Amino acid sequence: MSDIDKDRRLIYTRRGFLKTAVLAAGALVAAPLLSDPKEAGAAALAEKVGAKSPHSGTATRLGVLLPESHLYPELGSNFLAGMRAYLGLGSDNAPGRQVTVIAEKTGFGPQRIVQKAEKLLREDGANLLVGLLTPSVATTLHGMLEANKTYLIAASVGENLPRRSEQHPFTFYHTLATWQSNYALGEWAAGKLGRRAFVATSFYDSGYDSLYAFRLGFERGGGTVTQTYVSGLPGDTSGMNAVVEAMVQAQPDMVYGAFCGERASDFVKAYAHSSLSGRIPLVGSAFLVDESLLSVQGAAALGVTTAFSSPALESHESQAFIAAYRKESTQAPDAFALLGYETAQLVAEALNPVGKNALLGERLKRVNFTGPRGPIAIDPTTHSTAGGPIYLREVQRQGGALRNVTVAELNAVAVKDAQVEALRDSPKTGWLNAYLSV
Repeated sequence: MSDIDKDRRLIYTRRGFLKTAVLAAGALVAAPLLSDPKEAGAAALAEKVGAKSPHSGTATRLGVLLPESHLYPELGSNFLAGMRAYLGLGSDNAPGRQVTVIAEKTGFGPQRIVQKAEKLLREDGANLLVGLLTPSVATTLHGMLEANKTYLIAASVGENLPRRSEQHPFTFYHTLATWQSNYALGEWAAGKLGRRAFVATSFYDSGYDSLYAFRLGFERGGGTVTQTYVSGLPGDTSGMNAVVEAMVQAQPDMVYGAFCGERASDFVKAYAHSSLSGRIPLVGSAFLVDESLLSVQGAAALGVTTAFSSPALESHESQAFIAAYRKESTQAPDAFALLGYETAQLVAEALNPVGKNALLGERLKRVNFTGPRGPIAIDPTTHSTAGGPIYLREVQRQGGALRNVTVAELNAVAVKDAQVEALRDSPKTGWLNAYLSV
């Protein structure tokens, strides 16, 4: 590899990567990541399920914005099934109350999301919106929300931390705390695995706060990220060979990988066949060894360590979630199903008749509940949920199958920590993706 190639591919500062992202924005928007928008404009899905109304005798029409994904084809349907799984428990929470769920597939890009949100409000009469949206995309709805005096709950896995400019009186954020999990993993790894880390990611998987959160956690634990390699740049056809070559040359104490979907499987397999395997530990983002990928990755995934805010498997709430979801879907619940379930629980808590004398916005600020992951609460200042333990997981073989097995609980960083505030104030690429891992 020439020195020019090394400079182009290996060491990316955040500022330098931002410049690259701007140059490649056209390629990103044009990438064939999602289904045809015309297909996404199919008729809305509507159904009634038990839940709580905002006021006694008043029906709630809940508009749900669902994405489409080639890497995770069931992303939207699993999220909606998770919502239905919780709302179907309405008889235990608010007998006789009803909410109409109207789901719209949004396709790709903010413009389609704005169009679908407008349809839900004007044509379908939605009086509350929920969407799988990043904070940057949620901001495109702020004017519409304010004009209609309608609240939005933007749900995501938590790949980005909402900036101050993305906070709005009519917008609330619920996440699975991915960036916090990566921060906790970084801090743990620096103390347990070594002080010199090599970070590997891809062009489309980078640019999110979760990648930089790992670095902050690793540095807080006393470590140093010696090199960050961004693969898969537009026009780059080198695949994982160049990534492996760079890692072998660096000889770090550990490697952190942030990849999703097919790229994750390619990276895990390439690592397992490299001279680093068995000598240098591999850790990564939760989606690096997502449960849906383990059958493809096979033995190459064994021993890979990740962190995630997963359900507390022995809790009553977790067991209730699994049982309810099995009534809605033939598939095992995944992270997106959990996100949908918790989002519906958040909605139901905010619509609780106990607080009917308060405006919905004020009730949302005070929401707190115990979900499958544990206690969840909304910070009234940031309008974002916080809570739920973060678990360290290792891929192991159990009962003849590969699984992410919980091996420890990690310390979560406070959302108002000084380093987190620095992350909140820093720039990011601002991908147009409405969610992580398209």
